[in-house]
Amino acid sequence: MSGGLKLDNIIFTGRTYDEYVRMFNLSADDVAHRTFFVCPGGASSFSAVATRHGGRVVAGDIVYGESRTDLERRGRSSLEIIESGMRDVGDGYHWGELGDVNGLLRTRAQALDTFLADYETGLSEGRYIPCALPSISLEPDAVDMVLSDHLLFTYPQFFDEAFHVRSIEAMVRIAKREVRLFPLISSASGARPPSVEAVVQHVRRMGWEAVIETVPYHFQNGANEMLRISKPA
Repeated sequence: MSGGLKLDNIIFTGRTYDEYVRMFNLSADDVAHRTFFVCPGGASSFSAVATRHGGRVVAGDIVYGESRTDLERRGRSSLEIIESGMRDVGDGYHWGELGDVNGLLRTRAQALDTFLADYETGLSEGRYIPCALPSISLEPDAVDMVLSDHLLFTYPQFFDEAFHVRSIEAMVRIAKREVRLFPLISSASGARPPSVEAVVQHVRRMGWEAVIETVPYHFQNGANEMLRISKPA
């Protein structure tokens, strides 16, 4: 199996609103009528764009609370890391999704710019909050749906099985309806780590449903599935 971007540290980057909709297979009704917590929010534009269209989204990230200038510096530095690293990844990606490395960089920069334009207002309104998994400082059943992308399962070299389980417990605690996780493979190896099955089994022991579903988004090879965790009816 082809590998992907190999990182020495977790970078500050994000996906666009359109990517979020497809990564998590969200419907227009979901965005219009559900409340969301996104963690880690990173430099994604989902919160900014959804809020602009009347959605109700709170995003959490360990770096939220830092200045806009510092987050822009983090974001631009991460783009440089992506540009350097992606030149040597070979055939591990579906480039029809973004065109080429330059298209990838434009999309990531677009997400970053939209996030930065919204950040200070969102921070003052409580839409961006500091959050360091596995701890989430929201009340139980605070939102309808929790979305989490490109952290759990993505970096098995940094996070062990216990971290994954505790993080899922925190997400389930604040979700009235669902938790959705994407992708289910390691960024570096392109393989599904054992923590996916460990999380599925733990969730089922908690009495929630856990199903792996194919989604419309497919950039890295094998990264076209999400884990949907649902509260039983």
